[in-house]
Amino acid sequence: MLSRTFLCSLLILFGATKLWAQMILRGPYLTQATSNSILIHWQTDIPVTSNVEYGTGGILNQSTTELGLKTNHVIQLNNLQAGTKYHYQIGTINQVLAGDSNYFFKTLPLAGSPNTEPVRIWAVGDLGKQSLQQVAVINSIKPFHLQKPIDAWLILGDIAYPNGTEMDYQMGFFNYYQEPFLKNTVLWPVVGNHDYANDYNLRTNHQIPYLNIFSLPQFAECGGVASSTERYYSWNHGNIHFVNLDSYGLDQVQSGYVGLSDTILSPQITWLKADLAANTLPWTIVSFHHPPYCMGTHNSDLETDLSDLRQKLNPVLERFNVDLVLNGHCHSYQRSVPLKGHYGLEGTYDSNLHRKQMGSGSLDMHCGYIKNTRDSFTIYAVIGSGGAVPQSPQAAWPHNAMYYSNYLDNGSLLMDVDDHQLRAFWVSTDNNIVVKDLFTLSKHVNRKDTLFVQYPITLNLNASWPRGNYLWSTGDTTRNLTLYIPRDTILTVSDVTGCFSDTFIFRKTPTSIHDLEWTGDIPEIFPNPGKESIHIRIRTSGRYDCRLIELDGKVVWSGSLAEAQTEWQIRPERKPTNSVMILQIRDDKNHLFSTKIQME
Repeated sequence: MLSRTFLCSLLILFGATKLWAQMILRGPYLTQATSNSILIHWQTDIPVTSNVEYGTGGILNQSTTELGLKTNHVIQLNNLQAGTKYHYQIGTINQVLAGDSNYFFKTLPLAGSPNTEPVRIWAVGDLGKQSLQQVAVINSIKPFHLQKPIDAWLILGDIAYPNGTEMDYQMGFFNYYQEPFLKNTVLWPVVGNHDYANDYNLRTNHQIPYLNIFSLPQFAECGGVASSTERYYSWNHGNIHFVNLDSYGLDQVQSGYVGLSDTILSPQITWLKADLAANTLPWTIVSFHHPPYCMGTHNSDLETDLSDLRQKLNPVLERFNVDLVLNGHCHSYQRSVPLKGHYGLEGTYDSNLHRKQMGSGSLDMHCGYIKNTRDSFTIYAVIGSGGAVPQSPQAAWPHNAMYYSNYLDNGSLLMDVDDHQLRAFWVSTDNNIVVKDLFTLSKHVNRKDTLFVQYPITLNLNASWPRGNYLWSTGDTTRNLTLYIPRDTILTVSDVTGCFSDTFIFRKTPTSIHDLEWTGDIPEIFPNPGKESIHIRIRTSGRYDCRLIELDGKVVWSGSLAEAQTEWQIRPERKPTNSVMILQIRDDKNHLFSTKIQME
């Protein structure tokens, strides 16, 4: 801490006749949160020094100071504790300008760690309209935020109308959302066409206030792969990987310019593929402004910027099994069915071909949507009614691929991700029915795991679904069960609705492959030891199920090997705690192969 005498001397040296700010014009607001750091921004009416005091448990016993005089203040706090709530106050070296019990932030959990409590995500687009509808959306989501604070705020573009100027941001965004959101909610925006002022020159030179107002990760500061630009980036929050793209800006390639839909030349696409390929987290959510599917204020059949994204970008997203794609631009709410392989015009949509699961997605009415290793689909949601006055939609409304569509009400999407389950609520401005659409997506549930262990052993077992009822074959009714296992055993756990059921089969760790009656060609495993991945080669093509199992019985990777291939690459979903593991392969005749491998 700087002494008061030293600080007074600095004031004299600066020759300042007035260093006390009269007011905060903007902020504070939060960006670039990680498990051990965060950026805090604010703007003052005159140049002053910057100081943040912060701490846990309501005790502000730490501080970070910058002595340079400025009006736009950005302070990075470092060496923070993961998954921890901090309170803070901002000001100068001798004056507190803002701070009370509602000024707080929470650092992110360590990347890859299970979400021990639900991560709350708020997604809304096209919001800076300075309209009564914008106020209504704020009022509709405010009770949810006060009940459980939002952890991540996804802003889906067109933040500042009409032209994305500094004044537009001040009048349409900062003046509306400071209370109660900006001072305690981390921002993760994407850029829209209005943020580019719908100007071609700005699309190419990117000289827009958006990039000065928000400090966004470009060097993998928050996880993912470095993009080297703040226009598009990725970050990790616990077991969720987020990707934010720029669907309007253009990149110069040789003598021309290309956009996001140019999957051959676009450097953004090259980065996107590398980022998605490197991701090992179970959840992936991708956001960008322009929607591939829309029949609201825009027509995704007739507008080439939308149809090109659907035809060229969607196959990339689906190839990497992205879970959710969130967009704005259309001033309405539209949520698709579990979708895969539909890249053509609306009329070519065939529910028998392109819809991968039936039902509403509601866990209360059905079993929600279930996405296990063998399943592959993406849910697309347009959330562009954050502030616009409702308008009549296209004649083809609603789009055939959408399960629920609404252009009469404004609203935003709230998501709670709890370990292996995502629950989404469209919070509308209709006071009679606030939540008009809801769906649940569960991953890695209904497991049937064969675990090889050395007896006797005591293990902690978890049901794969995070909420609901649990009934174990032992009679226990909790999600977590600690059990002593002395011999080969089969345990089951199910819920009363019949939606979820897990089976745990315990077998003694084999000493040789001959104990397992494998009758086919012996698979080649290379390299062994491996580093981040291993390859499997089997001369006989067919369908194989494969697992990587730690010696304590935990599965670090599971999947099916496609019939048309004879060689596969396996990359564990999480870093194993022990370098020695068991590779288990089962063919379609239930023959089992097992061998020990090592990953460095």
